[in-house]
Amino acid sequence: PISTSLRPRSASVTHARPLPQNERRAFIGPVINGAGFILTEDEAASLLAKGDAWRKIIRPYLVGDDVLNRPDHGPSRWVIDFGFLTLEETMKFPAAADIVRARVKPDRDNNRDDHYRKYWWQFARPIREMREVLGPLSRYIAAPAQGKRIVCAWQDVWTCPSNLTIVFGFDDDYAMGVLSSFAHEVWMREQASSLEDRIRYTPSSVFTTFPWPDRVP
Repeated sequence: PISTSLRPRSASVTHARPLPQNERRAFIGPVINGAGFILTEDEAASLLAKGDAWRKIIRPYLVGDDVLNRPDHGPSRWVIDFGFLTLEETMKFPAAADIVRARVKPDRDNNRDDHYRKYWWQFARPIREMREVLGPLSRYIAAPAQGKRIVCAWQDVWTCPSNLTIVFGFDDDYAMGVLSSFAHEVWMREQASSLEDRIRYTPSSVFTTFPWPDRVP
Protein backbone atom coordinates (compact mmCIF):
# COMPACT_ATOMS: atom_id res chain seq x y z
CA PRO A 1 0.00 0.00 0.00
CA ILE A 2 1.04 3.59 -0.69
CA SER A 3 0.79 6.33 1.95
CA THR A 4 -0.32 9.93 1.38
CA SER A 5 3.39 10.88 1.22
CA LEU A 6 3.70 8.61 -1.85
CA ARG A 7 5.96 6.22 0.02
CA PRO A 8 5.40 2.55 0.81
CA ARG A 9 3.28 2.39 3.96
CA SER A 10 6.09 0.66 5.84
CA ALA A 11 8.42 3.59 5.07
CA SER A 12 6.01 6.42 5.84
CA VAL A 13 6.99 8.74 8.69
CA THR A 14 3.99 11.03 8.45
CA HIS A 15 2.48 9.56 11.62
CA ALA A 16 5.65 9.72 13.69
CA ARG A 17 5.06 10.96 17.22
CA PRO A 18 7.08 13.43 19.33
CA LEU A 19 9.81 11.78 21.39
CA PRO A 20 10.33 12.85 25.03
CA GLN A 21 14.12 12.92 24.65
CA ASN A 22 13.80 15.59 21.95
CA GLU A 23 11.93 18.06 24.14
CA ARG A 24 13.59 21.45 24.88
CA ARG A 25 16.21 20.95 22.21
CA ALA A 26 14.99 22.82 19.12
CA PHE A 27 13.34 26.23 18.88
CA ILE A 28 12.29 28.86 16.39
CA GLY A 29 14.23 32.00 17.29
CA PRO A 30 12.64 35.03 19.00
CA VAL A 31 10.18 37.32 17.22
CA ILE A 32 11.23 40.91 17.86
CA ASN A 33 8.21 42.82 16.48
CA GLY A 34 9.95 46.13 16.01
CA ALA A 35 12.65 47.12 13.53
CA GLY A 36 13.75 49.74 16.04
CA PHE A 37 15.55 47.05 18.05
CA ILE A 38 18.05 46.64 15.19
CA LEU A 39 21.28 48.66 15.43
CA THR A 40 23.87 49.75 12.91
CA GLU A 41 27.38 48.46 13.47
CA ASP A 42 28.51 51.92 14.60
CA GLU A 43 25.65 52.19 17.09
CA ALA A 44 26.44 48.75 18.51
CA ALA A 45 30.15 49.58 18.81
CA SER A 46 29.37 52.83 20.62
CA LEU A 47 27.13 51.11 23.15
CA LEU A 48 29.50 48.19 23.72
CA ALA A 49 32.30 50.66 24.41
CA LYS A 50 30.45 51.65 27.58
CA GLY A 51 31.57 48.47 29.36
CA ASP A 52 31.38 44.69 29.47
CA ALA A 53 27.94 44.76 31.14
CA TRP A 54 26.47 46.08 27.91
CA ARG A 55 27.20 42.77 26.18
CA LYS A 56 24.20 41.43 28.06
CA ILE A 57 21.79 43.52 25.98
CA ILE A 58 23.75 44.46 22.82
CA ARG A 59 24.10 41.27 20.80
CA PRO A 60 24.99 40.10 17.29
CA TYR A 61 21.74 39.26 15.48
CA LEU A 62 21.46 36.21 13.23
CA VAL A 63 19.00 35.63 10.37
CA GLY A 64 18.67 32.62 8.10
CA ASP A 65 20.41 34.24 5.14
CA ASP A 66 23.49 34.82 7.31
CA VAL A 67 23.86 31.07 7.85
CA LEU A 68 23.38 30.33 4.16
CA ASN A 69 25.27 33.14 2.48
CA ARG A 70 28.02 34.51 4.72
CA PRO A 71 31.42 32.75 4.52
CA ASP A 72 31.60 32.45 8.32
CA HIS A 73 27.86 31.61 8.65
CA GLY A 74 27.76 34.31 11.32
CA PRO A 75 25.52 37.32 12.07
CA SER A 76 25.63 40.51 10.00
CA ARG A 77 23.42 42.66 12.23
CA TRP A 78 23.15 43.87 15.82
CA VAL A 79 20.16 44.08 18.14
CA ILE A 80 19.11 45.47 21.50
CA ASP A 81 17.83 42.51 23.50
CA PHE A 82 16.46 43.29 26.95
CA GLY A 83 15.27 39.71 27.33
CA PHE A 84 12.96 39.55 30.33
CA LEU A 85 14.37 42.60 32.15
CA THR A 86 11.85 44.82 33.87
CA LEU A 87 11.51 48.42 32.71
CA GLU A 88 13.32 49.51 35.87
CA GLU A 89 16.21 47.16 35.06
CA THR A 90 16.55 48.57 31.53
CA MET A 91 17.45 51.90 33.12
CA LYS A 92 20.88 50.43 33.87
CA PHE A 93 21.40 50.81 30.12
CA PRO A 94 19.93 54.28 29.51
CA ALA A 95 21.30 54.84 26.00
CA ALA A 96 19.80 51.57 24.77
CA ALA A 97 16.53 52.21 26.61
CA ASP A 98 16.29 55.63 24.95
CA ILE A 99 16.73 54.07 21.51
CA VAL A 100 13.98 51.52 22.09
CA ARG A 101 11.70 54.15 23.61
CA ALA A 102 12.12 56.36 20.53
CA ARG A 103 12.08 53.69 17.83
CA VAL A 104 9.89 50.87 19.16
CA LYS A 105 7.44 52.28 21.69
CA PRO A 106 5.47 54.52 19.26
CA ASP A 107 4.50 51.51 17.15
CA ARG A 108 3.87 49.30 20.17
CA ASP A 109 1.54 51.96 21.62
CA ASN A 110 -0.75 51.38 18.65
CA ASN A 111 -0.56 47.60 18.75
CA ARG A 112 -3.80 45.77 19.49
CA ASP A 113 -2.03 43.26 21.71
CA ASP A 114 -2.11 44.41 25.34
CA HIS A 115 1.08 42.51 26.17
CA TYR A 116 3.03 44.18 23.35
CA ARG A 117 1.91 47.62 24.50
CA LYS A 118 2.66 46.94 28.17
CA TYR A 119 6.09 45.38 27.60
CA TRP A 120 7.16 47.59 24.70
CA TRP A 121 10.90 47.27 25.53
CA GLN A 122 10.87 43.47 25.17
CA PHE A 123 10.76 41.32 22.06
CA ALA A 124 7.28 40.11 21.15
CA ARG A 125 8.42 36.53 21.82
CA PRO A 126 11.68 36.51 23.85
CA ILE A 127 11.34 32.72 24.44
CA ARG A 128 12.38 32.07 28.02
CA GLU A 129 12.72 28.30 27.55
CA MET A 130 15.26 28.71 24.74
CA ARG A 131 17.33 31.09 26.86
CA GLU A 132 17.32 28.63 29.75
CA VAL A 133 18.57 25.84 27.50
CA LEU A 134 21.31 27.92 25.85
CA GLY A 135 22.46 29.58 29.07
CA PRO A 136 24.90 26.87 30.24
CA LEU A 137 26.17 26.01 26.75
CA SER A 138 29.46 27.19 25.23
CA ARG A 139 27.89 27.43 21.75
CA TYR A 140 24.78 26.31 19.89
CA ILE A 141 23.76 25.10 16.45
CA ALA A 142 21.66 27.28 14.15
CA ALA A 143 20.05 26.66 10.78
CA PRO A 144 17.85 28.77 8.49
CA ALA A 145 14.15 28.28 9.14
CA GLN A 146 13.50 27.93 5.44
CA GLY A 147 15.42 27.58 2.20
CA LYS A 148 16.21 25.31 -0.71
CA ARG A 149 18.74 23.69 1.57
CA ILE A 150 19.17 23.66 5.33
CA VAL A 151 22.70 24.24 6.60
CA CYS A 152 23.75 23.91 10.24
CA ALA A 153 26.43 26.16 11.72
CA TRP A 154 27.95 26.84 15.13
CA GLN A 155 27.06 30.12 16.82
CA ASP A 156 28.45 31.81 19.89
CA VAL A 157 25.90 31.92 22.73
CA TRP A 158 26.25 35.72 22.66
CA THR A 159 24.55 35.70 19.25
CA CYS A 160 20.80 36.36 19.33
CA PRO A 161 18.92 34.22 16.80
CA SER A 162 15.95 35.60 14.87
CA ASN A 163 12.66 33.92 14.06
CA LEU A 164 14.18 33.18 10.64
CA THR A 165 16.50 30.66 12.27
CA ILE A 166 16.12 27.32 13.99
CA VAL A 167 18.07 26.97 17.23
CA PHE A 168 19.33 23.58 18.41
CA GLY A 169 20.36 23.38 22.06
CA PHE A 170 23.54 21.34 21.63
CA ASP A 171 27.21 22.25 21.93
CA ASP A 172 28.86 18.91 21.08
CA ASP A 173 30.33 17.75 17.77
CA TYR A 174 28.30 14.53 17.81
CA ALA A 175 25.05 16.53 17.68
CA MET A 176 26.40 18.65 14.83
CA GLY A 177 27.26 15.47 12.95
CA VAL A 178 23.77 14.05 13.39
CA LEU A 179 22.01 17.27 12.39
CA SER A 180 24.24 17.58 9.31
CA SER A 181 23.74 13.94 8.34
CA PHE A 182 21.90 12.50 5.37
CA ALA A 183 19.57 10.70 7.80
CA HIS A 184 18.40 13.99 9.30
CA GLU A 185 18.05 15.56 5.86
CA VAL A 186 15.84 12.71 4.62
CA TRP A 187 13.71 12.91 7.76
CA MET A 188 13.43 16.68 7.39
CA ARG A 189 12.28 16.46 3.78
CA GLU A 190 9.62 13.94 4.79
CA GLN A 191 8.33 15.91 7.77
CA ALA A 192 8.84 19.54 6.80
CA SER A 193 6.30 21.74 5.07
CA SER A 194 7.25 23.76 1.99
CA LEU A 195 6.86 27.27 0.63
CA GLU A 196 7.14 27.29 -3.16
CA ASP A 197 10.50 25.58 -3.74
CA ARG A 198 11.76 26.11 -0.19
CA ILE A 199 11.77 23.77 2.78
CA ARG A 200 10.25 25.08 6.01
CA TYR A 201 11.84 23.48 9.05
CA THR A 202 9.28 23.24 11.84
CA PRO A 203 10.74 21.83 15.08
CA SER A 204 7.37 20.54 16.26
CA SER A 205 7.02 18.24 13.26
CA VAL A 206 10.61 17.64 12.18
CA PHE A 207 12.92 17.61 15.17
CA THR A 208 10.64 16.40 17.96
CA THR A 209 9.84 13.24 15.98
CA PHE A 210 13.38 12.56 14.75
CA PRO A 211 14.71 9.20 16.06
CA TRP A 212 18.06 10.37 17.39
CA PRO A 213 20.70 7.69 16.71
CA ASP A 214 22.58 6.22 19.62
CA ARG A 215 26.15 7.37 20.06
CA VAL A 216 28.55 4.69 18.84
CA PRO A 217 31.19 3.85 21.49
